[in-house]
Amino acid sequence: MSKPNDSVWKLLKRFVEKYDLAVFTMERYIPRDFRGRFLIEYPCIDPLSDKNKPLSHTKILDVLERYDIDPDRPIIGQVARFDKWKNPLGVIDVYRLVKRKVRDVQLLLIGVFAHDDPEGEEWYRKTLDYADADRDIHILTNNDGVGDTEVNALQRSLTVALQLSIREGFGLTVTEALWKGVRVGGIPLQVIDYVTGFLVDDLKNAAEKTEILIRRP
Repeated sequence: MSKPNDSVWKLLKRFVEKYDLAVFTMERYIPRDFRGRFLIEYPCIDPLSDKNKPLSHTKILDVLERYDIDPDRPIIGQVARFDKWKNPLGVIDVYRLVKRKVRDVQLLLIGVFAHDDPEGEEWYRKTLDYADADRDIHILTNNDGVGDTEVNALQRSLTVALQLSIREGFGLTVTEALWKGVRVGGIPLQVIDYVTGFLVDDLKNAAEKTEILIRRP
């Protein structure tokens, strides 16, 4: 973790170091006093799964039509659970800033309710309330019939993919967007700033970079 609890680590350390190998996703996650064998291995996606495999243009259009999304207008979006760390309200703020200059932009927020996420329903409701019935904001979940194939199609329709997480370990949705050729902003391990996307540290900067990607893809 980025900021581990020292007392918890002291309790766990003697057990963890007995394992043959510990796997970390980032070097900075390795505790300074860890003496065991370790491997740094980034997470990855399956490019042949329903969520990532190539889709026909017709299939993508079918999914957009099902959810009343206009394929001829710019679409920005984020795929993430509904919780405060994924910052869905911040995504809406970015959309509203972009909307001042790109009047026809649409926003797509895609989330899945997980069994281990008790706050998901609460943050989904907060997100709906914050959207304030804006017809250009589309908030979709697995309860709306959004499965792996639909997520794939919706991600491929994005003009710009956002990942505005306040806390994020790796962020596989960034990998998915990069794999699908979507212009993406997000996580330092995956996005080379100004090369494969933009890294941003506030909502105003996120809106500015989003507008740039829409106007000059």
